[in-house]
Amino acid sequence: MTLLLFLALLAPPELDDLVWKAVDAPPAQVPAATKALRGHPAATWQSVQKILAQGPSAPGRAFQAAQNLAQCRSVFRLAKWERGDVKIHNLGAHPEYWYALRPPTDARRGSTRAPVLIDLGAALHRTTPAHWAAVAPNWTMIQAAEAEGIPMSMTAGPGFQSLLLSIVADLERRCRIDRDRVFLTGYSRAGNATWYFGLHWPDRWAGIVPVSGYYPFERVLAPNLATVPVFAVHGADRMHRAANTWTRKAARLIKAELLSSPGRGVDDPYPEKSWAWMEEKRRDPLPKRVRYAMFDPRHREAYWMRIEKVRKTGGRRAITILATGGVVQERVFVNRRVASVDARITDDNGITVTTQNIAVVKLYLSSARFDLKKPIRIRLGARSIVHTPKPSIATLLRHYRHHRDHRRLFPAEITLEP
Repeated sequence: MTLLLFLALLAPPELDDLVWKAVDAPPAQVPAATKALRGHPAATWQSVQKILAQGPSAPGRAFQAAQNLAQCRSVFRLAKWERGDVKIHNLGAHPEYWYALRPPTDARRGSTRAPVLIDLGAALHRTTPAHWAAVAPNWTMIQAAEAEGIPMSMTAGPGFQSLLLSIVADLERRCRIDRDRVFLTGYSRAGNATWYFGLHWPDRWAGIVPVSGYYPFERVLAPNLATVPVFAVHGADRMHRAANTWTRKAARLIKAELLSSPGRGVDDPYPEKSWAWMEEKRRDPLPKRVRYAMFDPRHREAYWMRIEKVRKTGGRRAITILATGGVVQERVFVNRRVASVDARITDDNGITVTTQNIAVVKLYLSSARFDLKKPIRIRLGARSIVHTPKPSIATLLRHYRHHRDHRRLFPAEITLEP
């Protein structure tokens, strides 16, 4: 027995444990945790990726809603959310229940991964939890506004964006959810934020359902929704006349710009038919084509590309959002000149990239789309580039800590200067 205990103490720790310790380590401890992981005899980028691809393991007990929402709000208010940047936090290191939700009926069994509907506020205000259970018994429902703890501006705001994206990432710790079936909705001001999240964080959602929301994005930004189905809902109430008019206009704009025509308008504050619409939608976490236009300098990344540097901003201008009666509610300052990327993955382990007003762009390489043992052929405008991928555990972990998305894993990347 003593010999067996001695041998057990000499045995290396489980690779899984080292991976999640490296993922969740505080910033100051990341180098040491990564070094410990790389020292494991079975640690390769492939073995680490296999563990990450399974997602964080859910607890064995059933998920429960927060019992003390006031306490949750106070905890959120005390959290050190970034003021200018958006960051996905590790909520697992904090109190167990940060937000209120209704788990699916099969959550206790954990037999399937459930879809998720996140209500930013008021979209479900005419229904009850019993109604949810009757309409969509196998869905996880979250009402983010009930436990937000920090203000949500009409364009979400960096603090609330950090909070919401952290909740989406944290859900996998609590119950089995389907990351490719996470939907977002919101009414009025929360409808504005729903448009905003869809345009600037398109890689997170299987679809968005903005209800009487007003975020006046321009035609050039419509391709950001090319892979995000939109169910644009508008009513006929006088208070939201401007928002309802905009919703109908935005749906037509999306249809005109995108051949897939994901946008549509319906005359109901929150129609039952949207449930059937969501049942059919799935996110593509790694689309073969990414089109992304950037005005807002805070948002420069989508799916597997990131705009690192633009050539000319043209200065700044304000997007103004008005409330009833023409009162200015919010101004967001954006670049006057657009910067955009159109990147396509080809069948020969290659990428074709077209850019506008971009000095540096970074492409993330997934082994699900590329053979990382072979060169990557890149067509950048009129130039041809051959890149040899250098996948590593460090790159894989850095991206996972940033995205917290087990369906989007990137062990290598390319930096291009158009």
